[in-house]
Amino acid sequence: NYVIYFNDEELAVVDPSALSYTHENAPAGYHTYAIKAVYNNDVESRKSDKVLATVVDSYSLPFAESFLSEDFLMNYWTITKDAGRSTWYAQNYMGLNESEGGLLEVNHGQGFFSTSLISKPLDATTAENVYVSYMTLAHYFIDRDGFSADTLYLDVSSDGEYWIEADKFVFPADPYMDWVGRVVDISANAVGR
Repeated sequence: NYVIYFNDEELAVVDPSALSYTHENAPAGYHTYAIKAVYNNDVESRKSDKVLATVVDSYSLPFAESFLSEDFLMNYWTITKDAGRSTWYAQNYMGLNESEGGLLEVNHGQGFFSTSLISKPLDATTAENVYVSYMTLAHYFIDRDGFSADTLYLDVSSDGEYWIEADKFVFPADPYMDWVGRVVDISANAVGR
């Protein structure tokens, strides 16, 4: 048999012919799983290395991220780093009229970079319209060819695998650029999902 461990506690004993196991109703959060084999003569193998699994709740709409914890992991956001040097920062931000929001910063230095910040799933199954709004501020830099500006893409996915571009914002090569507010209608790719 195989013994499956959840957060270092025995979760289940499964038949050796089982090729998979589903942990039904696992609580939201970050958890570890491990497995070990138990042979017919009750000899046990060493427990496997732990793997980290994320069980997320869907955010219901309307939704505003405050990053009160100032931690991406605690807020179930995923950061991917495709190329170059980049570091994301999150902090709670008190905006106009004491509105609360999240301030996200990516510091990449000079040169090419590619990185993504992905929220946990949003539940739009009962929504009639879905909009994403954000404000952005970027600083230009000068590369060998002159001015170079960053591009911000807002992509939407209903399955986490296939992504559709919902918005593209090219930052102007302007050292005096001010905050820019954007509101993007993603209803066509989000309503009912």
